[in-house]
Amino acid sequence: MKRELFFVPRTRPRPDAGLERKLRRMESALADGGRVEEVRLESLLRLWNITAPTSPPTLAKLATKLDFRLDRRLSELGAVDANSLSAEAALQLCRYAADTITTELQRAEISDRLLEETQVRTIEYISVRENWIYRDWQAAIGDLMLRSAEQGPRRYEVVGFGAFERMCTDGDPATRLWLSRLNGMIDQLDVRGELAKDARIQQLRDVFDTLCSVIQELHRVDVKGSPFSTETMAAVDEITNMRGTNSGLRGLLC
Repeated sequence: MKRELFFVPRTRPRPDAGLERKLRRMESALADGGRVEEVRLESLLRLWNITAPTSPPTLAKLATKLDFRLDRRLSELGAVDANSLSAEAALQLCRYAADTITTELQRAEISDRLLEETQVRTIEYISVRENWIYRDWQAAIGDLMLRSAEQGPRRYEVVGFGAFERMCTDGDPATRLWLSRLNGMIDQLDVRGELAKDARIQQLRDVFDTLCSVIQELHRVDVKGSPFSTETMAAVDEITNMRGTNSGLRGLLC
């Protein structure tokens, strides 16, 4: 898409400046964890009935600290993730997380009984599923989807579906590696699931939302030459009006 910007009509001010900003938002939606650490912390606070800090910076700082400490403890235990721990080790990790939170917030210690009762849910929150596609990965996957154009003003064009399917089934190992990283975003994804357990749900919503913004901007830049039909733009506008309404986007993605 960034390469395609070269062919967007230019005026003053540059009409594609807004498009570049929206493309950066899409890159971020795919690559950046955003509030995953904070969602995990908020879920644990609710689970253990701990009063959350009122200051957003305090919450964000503690969420980052908890994430770092949990990763370090898992490394010390020789575990890839919390789901692979024995029941005893998992309970120890729950205690470690609880003590980190209560110490930092100066709250009362969580009882052993409550930790035992909430152990399964705690491990689910700690092991929230993520699949971030980093910016250099995005560039590599994008390169796979382009081929040299045989005619016309453009240097590149998107490969057809048949060629894409052959990449998935018969492509060389390097090609399939990049595509597997992309597939990880939707593999066994239940968009009706709990956000605290699978960060990919919100990630997909964010990508969906930013894609609508990109379509609107492409249409605005060159209305007469727009490749999008009136029906498509009406649907995009309807989705955009739902922005910020999780129930609306949730329904569209289900």
